[in-house]
Amino acid sequence: MEAPLFSISFPLDLRTRYRASRTLGHYLWSTWLAYGFFVGIPTIILIAAIKMGFDLSQPAAFNLPGWANLLGGYVFMFIFMPLLQLFQIWSASRHNKTLLGIQNLTLTPEGFSTSSDAFNTKFKWDAIHKAIETKRFFFLYFSSRSAYFIPKEKISTAEDLEKLRTVLKIYLKEKARLRSTS
Repeated sequence: MEAPLFSISFPLDLRTRYRASRTLGHYLWSTWLAYGFFVGIPTIILIAAIKMGFDLSQPAAFNLPGWANLLGGYVFMFIFMPLLQLFQIWSASRHNKTLLGIQNLTLTPEGFSTSSDAFNTKFKWDAIHKAIETKRFFFLYFSSRSAYFIPKEKISTAEDLEKLRTVLKIYLKEKARLRSTS
């Protein structure tokens, strides 16, 4: 039997990198800790204040109304952090040709390789810690916080999608956490 292979080439743009970065971030415990601190705690305080009958229109810290102080965590997590992440990706992409443009990815029995006009990188399968399939991406983790990604929207057919799942299952075995196809 011939060893299964999978190859894909696709243009990588800022929008796709941003969406992958946001998705990858939601798989990190530190992101959930930040949500708990900046969203969870203010929500609990708001609920407690309403139940206890506190007047949230009264000035509190920074001489702002109490409700505005509680709103700060939401603004930080849902507006400031996504904008900061977008700015970081845009800034890095402006001067680094490896981050945008046509990406070529190949999965072979020897490992995973990715290349473009500016780089060529190869990993043996042992270097990949895990593979995770999300709604929009396949992530191939080479560390606990970093991963290469394959956007599902760039995979042209359902057969190619199944072929990629099969290749990942064969080469990564239990390290591949993929969605069921049924």
